[in-house]
Amino acid sequence: MAEAIRDPEVDTIVIGIPNYLHKKAVLLAAEAGKAVLCTKPLATSGPEALEMLETVEKAGVFHGYLEDLVYTPKTLKALASAQNGALGKVLWARSRETHGGPHSDWFWNKQLSGGGAIVDMAATASNWAQFHWKE
Repeated sequence: MAEAIRDPEVDTIVIGIPNYLHKKAVLLAAEAGKAVLCTKPLATSGPEALEMLETVEKAGVFHGYLEDLVYTPKTLKALASAQNGALGKVLWARSRETHGGPHSDWFWNKQLSGGGAIVDMAATASNWAQFHWKE
């Protein structure tokens, strides 16, 4: 992992690996001065996430959440419509995640995944609501 992150041809690290490896990848990327895009959940615990955030901020590297559906043209158009009042005042939203998770044993282990399927999969729905309604 370190060799790939330190490659001088690489300027951005996309972290789409098992959750328990996110911290190692983020710290290596920050040390190498590389931008970081990380899938959810960021870390396996709150203190771990805070350490990661403090590290990238201290290193002065770009860091962001990697969610492909948030930035597609159709999603951005829907967001603009909602924020311009096309839906009126949104009082309630419902979302459902319906896949069984990755086909890897680590996903079902709370220590490796950071809380299990509910934490991992609920992040998508809560992010969607926050992105659209800023609340």
